Parts: sequence; C-alpha cells; structure tokens
Amino acid sequence: MRAQALQRTAHVGLLLVVSAVVLFPFYWLGLTSLRPDELMFQIPASFALSGLTLRNYTHALASPGIFSWFANSTIVALVVLVFVVGLAGLAGYGFSRFRFKGSRALLLAILGSQMFPGILLAVPVFRLSADLGLLDTWTALVLVQVATQLPAAVWLFRAFFASIPRELDEAALVDGCTPVAAFLRIVFPLTAPGIAAVGMFSFVRSWNEYLLPLILLTSPEKWTYPLGLASFIGYQGTDYGGILASSVLATLPMVVVYLVFQRQLVAGLTAGSIKG
Repeated sequence: MRAQALQRTAHVGLLLVVSAVVLFPFYWLGLTSLRPDELMFQIPASFALSGLTLRNYTHALASPGIFSWFANSTIVALVVLVFVVGLAGLAGYGFSRFRFKGSRALLLAILGSQMFPGILLAVPVFRLSADLGLLDTWTALVLVQVATQLPAAVWLFRAFFASIPRELDEAALVDGCTPVAAFLRIVFPLTAPGIAAVGMFSFVRSWNEYLLPLILLTSPEKWTYPLGLASFIGYQGTDYGGILASSVLATLPMVVVYLVFQRQLVAGLTAGSIKG
C-alpha cells in the first residue's frame, strides 16, 4: 500500500510539473498583456499582480479593422474545416475499405507531400493565383489551405476508418442501404473522434496561418487575424502592448473550438463498439 501511495504521489507530482511547464507561457502572456509599457520589460522580471491594467486591451480593441480581421479568420477557418473534413473523410474511407492498383503508392505520395517546407509553395501559389485571377480573394486562400491540409487529414481519417469493423458496412448493405448511405449514416458518424481531431487540426492551422494570407491577400479589409496582428509592428516602433493583448484575444476561438470538439471526443470513445 505504501509503495502504491508513493507511486501515485510521484505520478501526480510529475503531472503537476508538466502542467506547470505547459501553462506557464500562457500565464506569462496573460500577465504581461495586463501590464503598462513601463512595467512590461522590467528587469528582473516580476510575478507580482500589482499595477495591472486593461489599457492594452482597450487599445487593441480600438484598433481599426480588428473585428473584421477576427471575422475574416473565423469565416475562412470554418469553410476550410468543412471542406477538409468532407473531402478527407471520403478519401480516408476509400483508402481504408478498397484496394486498387497503385493505392499504396498513392498513399505514400500523399504522405511524402508533407515532407516539403511550406515556403516552397510561395512562388508557385502566387503565380498560379495571379494567372487564374484569384489574387486578393478568399477563394484562393481557402483552396490553397484545403490542398495543404488534406494529406495529413486523409491519413488521420484512414486510421480511424480502419479501426471500424467492416461488418458494420456489410450489415448496412444487407439491411438495404446503398454504399453511400452506409457511409453517411453508419460509418462516418462513428468516427466522431476522427472528425473532432481533424476539425481541431484544420481550424487551428487555418486560424494561425500567416504565410499564405501574406502572399495572397493585399487589401486590409480582407486580412486575416495573423496579418492584422503583424500590423502592430511598424517602421517607427513596435506596439508590444497591442500585440500581447491581441494575441490573448486570438486564443479565445481556439479555446472555444477545443471545448466544442472535446464533447464529441468523449462521446465518440465508445461509439464504434459492437454489441453482440
């Protein structure tokens, strides 16, 4: 009993240390965003809660365009999420259920496309968008983000579909479902953990994307939040208070998305079980 108690205490202590390491940057970001400029970079650094103010937040919220940047990022991220989940779900189901000539090579090619740095796409994406007349449009931004996110999403969905027994597909077909109906009504809903994981991955990646909007968008009214955040850095100086406060505000949608998808993750843990 004593050994078990010591082991449990060690596990709890390790979890507390890891949690502190993970949460400390967020705590420091929030604390620093509440400090006035004269206390923001004081040496030595202080953990005291005195002298805190909301001035940086009022200044950030008063910045022209911040609400449009927020709305633009939300719209683009949601549209990308829908397309990625839909297309990757179909592709992942196909790769997990059907075998055809060249399927393995195609899967490896999809995986290999993730081995190249995104900066290599800068010039080709710009030239192709310019030739198609899609520069400074959300259409180009959505298409490119969907294309860059699909490979990883396809592999994730393939793994989730592979964990679902084929007997469910066969039973649905015996009951009169078409292959498409069996996929939409039976198999796809059982991949709730996969939908949640891919959805979170897609939304967060799209929300944080900076390079592609920088290449494709030129009009300030079409900027996404990361581009707007970079506008606090000017030739005459950097508005650190505005950057820190805006960074804290930028984390709120991701927290909301995590809370929404967390329920689906928990609900889907036993959704694929077969009852005899």
